[in-house]
Amino acid sequence: MKVILVVSNPLTTDNRVRKEAITLSNQGFKIKILTWNYNRDRSGFNEKGIELESFNSNSPRGTSKLIQTYLGLLKFQLWVFIKLVKSDFDVVHCIDFDTLPSGFLAAKLKRKKVVFDILDFYFTFPLLERDTRVLRFISKVLRSLEWPFVKRADFLIVTTPKYKQYYSKLAPKKSIATVYNSPELNFTKPRSKTTREDDFVISYIGSIRYAKQISRLIRVTKNMPNTKVLIAGSGVKAEEIKRFSKDYKHVVFHDEVPHSMVADIYNCSSCIYAAYDIQDENTQFLLPVKVLEAMAFGLPVIAAKGTYAGDFVEKNRIGLAIGNSPDELEKSIFLLKSDKILYNEFKRNGTRLFREKFNWEETSKGLIKIYNKLAESA
Repeated sequence: MKVILVVSNPLTTDNRVRKEAITLSNQGFKIKILTWNYNRDRSGFNEKGIELESFNSNSPRGTSKLIQTYLGLLKFQLWVFIKLVKSDFDVVHCIDFDTLPSGFLAAKLKRKKVVFDILDFYFTFPLLERDTRVLRFISKVLRSLEWPFVKRADFLIVTTPKYKQYYSKLAPKKSIATVYNSPELNFTKPRSKTTREDDFVISYIGSIRYAKQISRLIRVTKNMPNTKVLIAGSGVKAEEIKRFSKDYKHVVFHDEVPHSMVADIYNCSSCIYAAYDIQDENTQFLLPVKVLEAMAFGLPVIAAKGTYAGDFVEKNRIGLAIGNSPDELEKSIFLLKSDKILYNEFKRNGTRLFREKFNWEETSKGLIKIYNKLAESA
């Protein structure tokens, strides 16, 4: 069976697509990936048996340049549609809503199957940088546009059980699989000594969307002895945080890090900061990949209380969930630094759960099950 995966990011920034493609290829499916290489990254993708085609076009990203962003996306959608119409495939696998309209229309035109892979709520994207009446209207339009596609897709994939609950209400009879965005078992690597032994390094790794929470971490840790903050990533708030952090000597900021180097960042870390803005609807549902990656390295996590991630962290005893106050954040850091018994408990729990359950080899079984069903019905 021939499968085309469509994603609106370069593969250097979207490791989940790489994992899905390799997993399906290993199961005997013929895989092709269509990707939007909007930053013209020349990093190679050399996975045997997997074909890659990229739409190479520079394009601004972010709600501050919303019109240019959506114009670029429209060009990408048109390119995808033409490619799909001219291609021979059995299933189109659309990652997030910004690839779905073109993928869905081409698939239905050719009477093929559609898998909608939902990493997070796309309709919250316009509100990431600021909240205005116009942007709220755009968000509502995007939400309403998603519903008919959800109901007509052949299968849905989500990244947490809470997302599954949400989409089950929209499409009660739809087959929905939860596939956590877990790292692979070989993701970890031996730790090299890159920091002072007495430094406590709090790291934020990944998409930088929430400036308020990261700037709070920087301010709270300013006068903490032997405490460093390491930020590595890109996103709509990256430049703002980069400028803000220049005034703080205890902060190290790395621009977007290739996935091949992410393990080195974790090896420099003592704990992982994953406390997102609880006012963002996405935050209520998602489990950031950094939480699962932290588990792989046995690193405690600080997450936001009242969110799925916060509940996950507390339930599995792999870290601490905090509210919005700087005092709570300060106390949680002090506790992790001072209570070695608790720290080591979080460390052991995370490592054990990663090895037993929350690794890609285990969580991808839901993906394989969906495609086996599709193959049976072909």
